[in-house]
Amino acid sequence: MMTYISLFSSAGVGCYGFKLEDFSCIATNELIERRLKIQKYNNKCKYDSGYICGDITTNEVKERLFEQIDLWKKN
Repeated sequence: MMTYISLFSSAGVGCYGFKLEDFSCIATNELIERRLKIQKYNNKCKYDSGYICGDITTNEVKERLFEQIDLWKKN
C-alpha cells in the first residue's frame, strides 16, 4: 500500500491526485482548524488521530506526525 503525509494541504484539494491513485493518507497537518474539519469530513485519513491541527514548527506537532508514522508501521 502506498501512503503519504499531507502538510499545508488547505482543505485537502492538493491530495486529490493521491486519492485517484489509491494512496492512503497517514496524517495531515493544518494550521487552520476549519480546513482540517473539511479533510475529516471527506474521510481523508484512516485513523482519527491522523488529523493534526497546529503549527508544524512546534515539537508537539512534529511528534504527533511521527507517532502516526509509527502507527502505520505497526499496522
